[in-house]
Amino acid sequence: MQQVISPLSLSLSLAVSLVGACATSTPDTGTTQIEIRSGIGVVTGTAFRCTGEWPSSLTPCNFPWSSKPVTSPSGDANGLVDLSFTRSPIPVDGGATVVVLALQFGVEGQLGASARASTTGFDVMGPTMTADARSGWVDPVITGRSADQRNAGAFSLTFDWGTISGTYDTALTP
Repeated sequence: MQQVISPLSLSLSLAVSLVGACATSTPDTGTTQIEIRSGIGVVTGTAFRCTGEWPSSLTPCNFPWSSKPVTSPSGDANGLVDLSFTRSPIPVDGGATVVVLALQFGVEGQLGASARASTTGFDVMGPTMTADARSGWVDPVITGRSADQRNAGAFSLTFDWGTISGTYDTALTP
């Protein structure tokens, strides 16, 4: 069953620390309140736009080969759904940045969120850099409480190097 959540029942925040797996880390500066938006209306697709200088030339917004943006859901039975923003097909030898928006559903309809970007290098096991979003907003139009339910909406997330914004829709995931 899909659930549409009113923006008035949402509580949303993003962590704002930057931790580099192979780089100097920036101290945690606390939590930033994120604006909850309502009004995007119907979302029927996934599209991303990136600005700035990303840690990898392969971003959720651009690969040099023919690809399309996708939102891939994963999660558990405890009201946690991760939405991974990437492109398909993905590189087989690594070297790309993926952004994950984690949605945490409360018992009484509350929604919390955090976002993290993870970059892998070519021929490197594991991430070469991870970073939490510094600020942003989300406009969840449809929120499913598990990975097998539809999640759709709009978002904008800001990292130290730039932003990713757009729409997401897990109903159209390949």
